[in-house]
Amino acid sequence: MEALAEDTTVSVTRELKALQPRSMEVIAEDLHSEDRKLRSNTAFEVLDRTGHTKTAEPVKHEHQHLHAHAHKDLKSMDKRELYEEVMELIDEEDED
Repeated sequence: MEALAEDTTVSVTRELKALQPRSMEVIAEDLHSEDRKLRSNTAFEVLDRTGHTKTAEPVKHEHQHLHAHAHKDLKSMDKRELYEEVMELIDEEDED
């Protein structure tokens, strides 16, 4: 049972890593969007996540499009929850 859980964790980690290049492409697309609000929001998100905030305290954002369970602190989410959330966000992106 423990080996199965470990294999699942490794699999989820591998799948998330495989999504990194596409995630970077989406961010780049958003940064080059004609929609100024989308460009600005994306730029601020990138800056915020890389430690460049205008305040000493990190800014916490509540994203209305995330599902209720995702409002937990990301650090408290297990890999399966994080994986499912990423996949749902990708599906939403594909639908738009």
